[in-house]
Amino acid sequence: MGNLKKIISIIASAAVVAGSLAFPAQAATVAGTALGQSVTAGDWSVTTVAVNKDGWSVESYKVDRDLVAWTETNPSLNQRRLKAFDGVTVWTLATIPLEDWNDAGAGNFVDPVTGSYDVADGLVVWLQRDGSKTDDREVFAWNGSKTYQVSNNTYDDRHPIVSRGRVAWTSSPDGRIYNLMLSDNGGIRRLDSWQVMNYAFSGGALYWLNQRPNENWFRVFRNVGNVTVSIGKGDDRPIRDYFLADGQGGVAWEYSTKQWAYDKREVFYADKGLTEARRVFQRDVPPNVTRLEDVKSGRVLVNNTDLLTTLLAKTSLVRTNGISDTYMAREYVPVTARFVDAGVVRHLNADSASALVIVNDAGGQDYISLDHVILDRFEADGSSVIGALLKGGVELRAAGKTTEIPSYLTAASVQIKNDTAAWVEGNDGTTILKVAAFRVLVHITGDGVKAVSGHLVKAANSAEVFLAAADGRRYLVPSEGIFRTWYADFGSVRTIPAAQLAALPLSGNLVFRPGTLVKAASSARVLLAGADGALHRVTDLSVLNSTLGQNWSDRVVFADDQIVGSYQNGKDITDLAGYTAALGK
Repeated sequence: MGNLKKIISIIASAAVVAGSLAFPAQAATVAGTALGQSVTAGDWSVTTVAVNKDGWSVESYKVDRDLVAWTETNPSLNQRRLKAFDGVTVWTLATIPLEDWNDAGAGNFVDPVTGSYDVADGLVVWLQRDGSKTDDREVFAWNGSKTYQVSNNTYDDRHPIVSRGRVAWTSSPDGRIYNLMLSDNGGIRRLDSWQVMNYAFSGGALYWLNQRPNENWFRVFRNVGNVTVSIGKGDDRPIRDYFLADGQGGVAWEYSTKQWAYDKREVFYADKGLTEARRVFQRDVPPNVTRLEDVKSGRVLVNNTDLLTTLLAKTSLVRTNGISDTYMAREYVPVTARFVDAGVVRHLNADSASALVIVNDAGGQDYISLDHVILDRFEADGSSVIGALLKGGVELRAAGKTTEIPSYLTAASVQIKNDTAAWVEGNDGTTILKVAAFRVLVHITGDGVKAVSGHLVKAANSAEVFLAAADGRRYLVPSEGIFRTWYADFGSVRTIPAAQLAALPLSGNLVFRPGTLVKAASSARVLLAGADGALHRVTDLSVLNSTLGQNWSDRVVFADDQIVGSYQNGKDITDLAGYTAALGK
């Protein structure tokens, strides 16, 4: 398993068992809405996890890889339920009185961080009364199979967020000073105090805004591990969702030089490797109006509208890294846009429902599909995209392929993260929450290959990682190289009791993601992982030049001879037709 053990050693187990309700897979049409119904659509497994029933209706939801958490409310019972779906099972994590989350803020203070629960990397965190003598609101967490209490004090905690196993929240023991608290492998500690306002994770890095005592300005701070540093300036009023994070350790934020009146707007970027934030964008206000759209790996997308422009195009969508600016579009209105691995996703027409296109670095456009997506009702993450179709249902894009999930209902909202998507459909009083997980290809011992969905697990004190699949089986991840063709990192691996893991029959291995280029350590042959689970030798390398570009060799994954030797040999690829056939296209 190479260095798997080192990478996943940060994953911890916890204490109290949560109740569960299993949903077995059923054969049905994709448009079906029966609760617990799972169907296959292209490379995706789609499950209906919540339907308004008996007075309960979906209130909110949050998405991460192989894990979706949501709240349901029942006004007649004065209750709120927090539930989660891990690709296999629906869990009820907590039932709470409606007033207990207290999301409106205290006194005249406006909370810039919203929500009383969060989900990331196999962990759900939330607020709940602890039943102690003071019966105050504490932070609780669920790690995929067990629930435990994170904080323990005599006053209310607020707005927990989570990433890479780290949990942050605020509390105000005296109702005046706000503390920023953190729980991670180092235990629970107070990171900062006084006027802590906005805070957000990006990967394992925590960013926040605070004015320290005896200072008359606000600064942005960052914590990674045990190191906290001041990295730049921030605004002096609470602004919701102030930090825009890329999930890889980087954030961007907008700063006004004169309290959002006249003068300048500046956009700053920082990541865990920078000792000081760098300014990547600046405009005078007026005549300009700016809007930060997205951030990824040191680049930001900004809409800039020049109010003095008299021509048709008043707004420019700018991609910048602080050194050079690229104008991605010029429109009359701001252009909603999101980064994806292949470029930038946006509407074909910025001011109306229209098709989604991917604009690459050279300015070329690739249609995700010809279907119209409701204006600005789309999201993207990594290589994945979800859009709410004007005709009903959604379209999903991953690994260069678009799949339609049809429905007679309109998607009112959509989310996607790490190849897991969720959306709420509804009209005429109907509310349905659906989840789509990108399926992983596995080789079943003695029975060929198939695509399955599920979540990653391991036992304590073991380096072996498995996919716990919705078919009730587990599949071994045989190497880190194979793992990384499907997953960006090990953050979503959950530690479960050995007995629970052993109860899942071991039935085979994950295989290389179709389209992966593979080389054995002792051979110069270039192999393509096919949709049939075999490795196909590429005898004409010009095929790779024409399909993947001149730098295709940068994509090659090197594997041990033993791993390569365990695969069946597929048909040699001698031309473009053979290449597309191997990928099942």
